[in-house]
Amino acid sequence: MRQTLKLTGVGFLALVLGAFIYIVVRPEGSSYLSQIFGFPVAASIQFPFINNLPSFFHVFSFSLLTVAVLGERKYMLASCLTWLTVNLLFEVGQHSLVQHFLVNNTVLPKLLENYFQYGTFDVMDITFCFFGALAAYCVMRFKGKVRGEADV
Repeated sequence: MRQTLKLTGVGFLALVLGAFIYIVVRPEGSSYLSQIFGFPVAASIQFPFINNLPSFFHVFSFSLLTVAVLGERKYMLASCLTWLTVNLLFEVGQHSLVQHFLVNNTVLPKLLENYFQYGTFDVMDITFCFFGALAAYCVMRFKGKVRGEADV
């Protein structure tokens, strides 16, 4: 129970941090969150790879939260791979070779259509998705081992 609360807390914190980057750092109107909450400070916050961090945090946080909800360690790898796959599919859907097909040949809700039509494919986002999955797995695999705490 204690470990589940820790996973939930870390997962939620990472999710909030990723959303914060979308809201504050991304140009206003460039994402759904920035359209709702955008602040005009995007130009003043520039760090290498800062725009790729949401890809990391999305996979990382949802992997932790999924295992916390399921409550069993045996789902660690499956959770990380599932969220990695989801993010990779969304990123590949933004590639110019795929996005035109998705927008013109499928029936998508407007929010998803806009995501694929106006999104930008970035290989670094894919890299950060892998890092997020790896980090989540490591956190779940090795958490508490130093202090000898019980598994999830």
